[in-house]
Amino acid sequence: MTERDREILKAVVQIHINTGEPVGSRTIAKHLNMKLSPATIRNIMADLEESGFLIQPHTSAGRVPTDLGYRYYVDNLIEEKSVEEELNEFDNVMRDAINKAKDIKDVLKAASKFLSERTRQVGLLFIPKIKVLKVKNVEFIKVANNTILVIFASESGIIQHKLVQLEEDYTQEQLNKFSNYINQRFSGKNLAEIRKELLSEMERDKAKYDEFYNKALELSKKAMSSIEQEEFEVHFEGTSHILEHKEFIENVEKLREIFKAFEEKSKIVKILDQCLSEDSPTVIIGMESGFEDFKELALITTSCSFKDRIFGTLGVVSPKRVDYAFLIPLVQKTAEYIEEILD
Repeated sequence: MTERDREILKAVVQIHINTGEPVGSRTIAKHLNMKLSPATIRNIMADLEESGFLIQPHTSAGRVPTDLGYRYYVDNLIEEKSVEEELNEFDNVMRDAINKAKDIKDVLKAASKFLSERTRQVGLLFIPKIKVLKVKNVEFIKVANNTILVIFASESGIIQHKLVQLEEDYTQEQLNKFSNYINQRFSGKNLAEIRKELLSEMERDKAKYDEFYNKALELSKKAMSSIEQEEFEVHFEGTSHILEHKEFIENVEKLREIFKAFEEKSKIVKILDQCLSEDSPTVIIGMESGFEDFKELALITTSCSFKDRIFGTLGVVSPKRVDYAFLIPLVQKTAEYIEEILD
């Protein structure tokens, strides 16, 4: 793509994002500093259309970006905007949220709500299911008599925690020995495999184990069963913001598709599972998702981590026609802020 092609594609995307209307050659001629005639611009736009970057709605003489056009813009042409003002506002919101939060999920929900309200888009929070992930480390922490906190860390960096009630009370020293045994015995296996092996061993020959190993196996069985019940969580904030976008207000069928997409969380999970290991924001545009219901949407997400362990994905769901130059850095900086305050 030549520099002229790039400038014209960039202009089409930016003007369409701002106006929501198809963009014509005369509009671009006024927008650009380049001394090109509308006829020359029309020819370049026709070439961009032939290459799949633009499309001409049948009702208009102007053109709009395709998924490929938006993708090229995001990957090669975007100039990110400053989000310092928004981050100052976020700082105040999060200080209050942290004081009220019961756990990390509450902090993430507050961040998702902030993103939704500040961007007028749909806030998204994804906490993945845990039972299929391979164990890297398990910790048992005594929090009260007969109550322990089980902390599960997967090899992919996701952490999960669960309070477990026990019939027998243990000291922290005993719990440390139990967790050391479990980590040596089962590291690298997923929860389903561990649970199956635990049940098999306990049923096969319980008498051959001494008291310590029996207790370790029993505790592990209870802890793994508790953690294994945890399924993925997908939270949306501000779904009504979709109604503010004219491309959906003016098309009832599109609106139905959007709300159907929000209802079918399993599809969103399949999309977001691919984003968990990404360090930088992931932008999924239209049919890049692989699902027809999402063809009019964009997802901008980034992983949140604590001590290099990923525990969820934060982001926004929006129309494809959205200010990527603002949303991408805002989502990224929001996640970075959360990581800093948790560190």
